[in-house]
Amino acid sequence: MNNIPLGPRRRPRRGVFRRLGHSLDQFVEAIHNWFHGSVPHRMAYLRGLSTDPGLTHRFDRFMLRLYCTLLFILFASAAFVFASSL
Repeated sequence: MNNIPLGPRRRPRRGVFRRLGHSLDQFVEAIHNWFHGSVPHRMAYLRGLSTDPGLTHRFDRFMLRLYCTLLFILFASAAFVFASSL
């Protein structure tokens, strides 16, 4: 739908500029996948979650801890700002 390849990219075509462009595309994709994960990896992860309730429960606990930690940081920083303004 958004033109994200589901499989590995093909080899670059001939030509210096095409090879440089292909290398740049691979670099940008590697940086993006390091932070966000590739589409096939995320699809496989979701399939695994759908077949194993234990993994789903573990994921839910992780997200609950993450949200609680973020809320704590938000309130602690707000309290710090409020206390320092007095």
